[in-house]
Amino acid sequence: MKKISFFLILLILLVLTSCDPADSSTAPALPPETQDSPATETPLPIAAPISCNEADAANCGIKEFSGCFWNLGLSACTEFDLQFTEANGIITELVFSFHDMYSEGWMNVLALIAVNIPTARIHVMANGGESNSHIPELERLLDYYGAKNEIIIYSIPLVYNEKEDGYLRISRWPRDHFMRYLVYDATTYKHIKTKTICNPKNRYYSCSATLPLLNQYLMSEKIDIEYLPTDIINPGGNILFTNRHAVVGEYVYVDNEGYSESIIEAFSTMFEDKDIEILSDVPDLFKHIDVKAAYVGHNRFVVGDIEMAVRIINEDTDPKEIEEWEDRMKEEYRLFPFIQTLTELSMEYDVNLDDFANDIAALGYKVIRIPYLPNLYNLENEQNIRTPGLIYPNVIVMVDEENPIDDPTFKPRVLMPTYGLKSLDEAAKRVYENLGFEVREIPSVLPSIYNGAIHCLTNDIVRDISPSQDLINKYSQQAPDPALIQQQLEKQKGKYVYSPIDDRMNLYGQENMVLV
Repeated sequence: MKKISFFLILLILLVLTSCDPADSSTAPALPPETQDSPATETPLPIAAPISCNEADAANCGIKEFSGCFWNLGLSACTEFDLQFTEANGIITELVFSFHDMYSEGWMNVLALIAVNIPTARIHVMANGGESNSHIPELERLLDYYGAKNEIIIYSIPLVYNEKEDGYLRISRWPRDHFMRYLVYDATTYKHIKTKTICNPKNRYYSCSATLPLLNQYLMSEKIDIEYLPTDIINPGGNILFTNRHAVVGEYVYVDNEGYSESIIEAFSTMFEDKDIEILSDVPDLFKHIDVKAAYVGHNRFVVGDIEMAVRIINEDTDPKEIEEWEDRMKEEYRLFPFIQTLTELSMEYDVNLDDFANDIAALGYKVIRIPYLPNLYNLENEQNIRTPGLIYPNVIVMVDEENPIDDPTFKPRVLMPTYGLKSLDEAAKRVYENLGFEVREIPSVLPSIYNGAIHCLTNDIVRDISPSQDLINKYSQQAPDPALIQQQLEKQKGKYVYSPIDDRMNLYGQENMVLV
């Protein structure tokens, strides 16, 4: 009996130290440098350098095998899981970028995003760094709204390209600087590392300038971040991560025209724990997938619906409200978003995204539709109208996907763009509230002119999916007083105008310029 008990215990130990509980033979062999290590050897720290591969395993805190992270120097192979989605967890590290032609209105949008994510440290990629004239304005607005976010500013040179006779600058959309992929420990739910993935030659002139600085700082803060170059061009706004999939917009074929390899295989290599789906989504009009869809957690997608927006405008909106809104757009933003033309052109292109929504539903997700009117700047319309896009799916979501919707560790929150057209703003807000979210509204007319909003303006590079009570308490701070927001909007009327292109060199001085 004692012999049987001994072998039972031995068998249990073998199973527990195996990477695959069903078959202990599938556990990877110990790396050579650890096989003969004495039992008293101090384990290596679990904080990997930027480069971590088999060639320099001795310097690597985490060793990656197929399906496991091997903690070097320890006696167990910990199976890992990727609980990373667009929605899961509380954001703790967030990237902004300061386009060199920003104005007060843009600063207000960024400040409101920051104050509504009080847990986030903000990394600001700024042309000219501290000398960027907009830094003081952001700091003033953060103080005005009572924000306590830590702000880290990175100086990104403004580049003058003599061949093109023009200026290159970091994109106004930090979401498009790079794709990111967050990795968590399956047992502790702690963040292990963030992979930042980018083609250095992408048209946004971003990752090659921003990522080295960002990575260096985060590594100094013991946050493991790894840069993975790729020959695929796909801005971060054109991919959404769910609990099962990496969903990519069809515009990837436009960005990679002539690419000889399989794009799906390339993505599968980058994101091996997700199934890759490239969905048809009218790329010529909508460009990136995050403009018309949002993954909001718990197996749910919100997808734009043009017909719904048109119906609300025609049936539920006072004509006087529309007239006043159009006058406001003309006066404050020099736009001419005539609703009638906007709706007629939207319907004329017959792009209600029904097929796109059905394709998402076919993947097993619950799809909820939301009012939506696209930005018409991308269309070749005879009127050459420049309008705001009423793009309510372009949101930031924070939700506890590890627990049931009705019993979360922290209250689900969505930061939703608003555009001042009350009937549509309120209808969109009800959609998110009906899904169980606390809605924080962010006035976002300015970025929508260029077909972006809150999701585009940020890049969340670390989320805490097992937050402490202290972090939850910080997260739960009240939203800023709506009266303060309105006062700031009134103050900024007519101040949207960008810095003239010819004055960019004068903005930052010759020392902050790079010739290429």
